Amino acid sequence: ILLAIFLVYSNTLGFKFVYDDRGQILANVQVHAWRYVPNYFFERVWSFAYPGIHGNYYRPLFLLFLLLNYKLFGPYAAGWHLVSVAAHMGVTYLVYLLARRLTGDNGTALMSALIFGLHPVHIESVAWISGITDPLVALFLLPAFLCYLNARERTARRRAWLAGSLAVYGLAMLSKETALILPIIIFVFDWLWQGAPRTALL
Repeated sequence: ILLAIFLVYSNTLGFKFVYDDRGQILANVQVHAWRYVPNYFFERVWSFAYPGIHGNYYRPLFLLFLLLNYKLFGPYAAGWHLVSVAAHMGVTYLVYLLARRLTGDNGTALMSALIFGLHPVHIESVAWISGITDPLVALFLLPAFLCYLNARERTARRRAWLAGSLAVYGLAMLSKETALILPIIIFVFDWLWQGAPRTALL
């Protein structure tokens, strides 16, 4: 499945920087040098271009991701796209793990991962470099939920699993604002699955 995903998105390696990529990456000196890292935690994403205007995009880990990629690939888009595809593959694997955990069935988990990984709804997030915020937040959000499931179903080391869930969730919150949805996911999950046998989640 991961190989199929890579093959489907391999043509994006020839794509260029477009739209916000040019402003957020190529024209943003704050993601070109390490000395700007402290600013990531006190300013919003577009503060370098619009310092006097308030905004809602607080994404320090996203900015750190841009810096690391710029140090690795500079202004050459192919490397950036390769990382985007790899991130989507990572999220797909996490979807597989979550589906297997919830259903206890490997076939269902594989089918879920296949549908998720190849569904065209993800094209913008994978093919557009600046769209990496969606896979990036998912790379933290899904492990946070998996850690919560461990804390919920296993008495041993429950506090450690909860602490891990909160820690990874904190990283998700620093990646994109939509990470706020995790408490809602947990609430809905507990509401729908409260009568399910514990063995179904192990």
